[in-house]
Amino acid sequence: MDMDFTPEQELLRESVRRTCERHSGIDVVRKLENDPVGFSPALWSALGELGLLGLTIAEEHGGQRPSGEAGVGSTGMLDAAIVYEEFGRALVPSPHFVSCVLAAGAIARHATPEQQREWLPRIAAGEAVVTVAWLEPDSGFTRRGVTATARRDGDGYRLTGVKRHVPFARAADRLLVLAKDGDDVVLALVDPTADGVALEQQLTVAGDTQYRVSFDDVRVAPAGVLGSGDAWESWNDTMLDGAILLAAQAVGGARAALELAVDYAKTRQQFDKPLGAFQALAHYLA
Repeated sequence: MDMDFTPEQELLRESVRRTCERHSGIDVVRKLENDPVGFSPALWSALGELGLLGLTIAEEHGGQRPSGEAGVGSTGMLDAAIVYEEFGRALVPSPHFVSCVLAAGAIARHATPEQQREWLPRIAAGEAVVTVAWLEPDSGFTRRGVTATARRDGDGYRLTGVKRHVPFARAADRLLVLAKDGDDVVLALVDPTADGVALEQQLTVAGDTQYRVSFDDVRVAPAGVLGSGDAWESWNDTMLDGAILLAAQAVGGARAALELAVDYAKTRQQFDKPLGAFQALAHYLA
């Protein structure tokens, strides 16, 4: 079995790394800490030019993934993992994960064909940012953690509840909200500027851009309700795809941290020799 990356995949890695260095250096990352928008339009445009915004979206909707594969697909997942390693390496502040992976994945799995044709090409082109609102105060990642309510109102819903840790909510065109209609989980696309929606920025240790979002009897039109029936299985499968990419992002960040530590150990002098010459430190770095 050949476990090496292909020349095309190595080229992909180099292209993403160069783009991150050009548009998301450490100075940009620091500047965007606790910023209300939270990402650089120049970086977002550059990722679009590389085709990375559609990396996990099917070709029929303007993306890069071969049509007909379930979820991201094995080849698409490997390419996406390479991209996310580089995102982690550069600490890239970007709504790519919530918009192009989570929101796009849920729409591809659960929305009607008409809704897919409306939203997936716009996400793949970078014309629309869709973030996800699913985590709630004192709740977990399972179905039981969804307590926001979606009350039937004609063909639409009235949405009430509170969501936390909603990335890039102020910059998003839509919020993909998980709510309960009885025992069923409903996916709804909500305009963050709609009546009854309140955004409060949360300050985090990481300095990334997150919001607490409150929904007070927010009207969701029929067109904003994704698909029909219980959406939990579709959302759970989407989260599993996301977990793989977050792991790849963590690997990239850890690798960059190790490289910085090794470089520092080689250049920092103590007792007239580099720190790396001390066995206790060398063992850790090895």
